[in-house]
Amino acid sequence: MASPWWSADMREENYVTYVNIVPHSNLKSYQVRIGNDARWYNNPYCGNQTFTGGVSNVNQTISCGLSGRYLFVVMPDVTSSLIMYEIEAYEI
Repeated sequence: MASPWWSADMREENYVTYVNIVPHSNLKSYQVRIGNDARWYNNPYCGNQTFTGGVSNVNQTISCGLSGRYLFVVMPDVTSSLIMYEIEAYEI
C-alpha cells in the first residue's frame, strides 16, 4: 500500500526542537520524521509515535528533538492524499 508523504530538504543538518502543522481534515493519522536519509522510511519519528489529526485549521505542535537534513510528514499505509495548510520547523 502506498504511503503519501511530503518532504523538505533543509540543505544542511539542523536540530529540530518542534514542528507546527496546520492540517487539512483528511490528515487523520501521520508521522513526522527527521533525518539525513532522503528516503522517509529510513529516518526516525519525532516523538516515536503516529499523531492523530482530523481537525482542519487547528495548529498541532509536535515535539521532536532530532537532527537531520530532511523533514517528512507521512501518512503510513494510506492511499488518500496528504494535504496540509502549513508546516513550520523550529530550533530553539
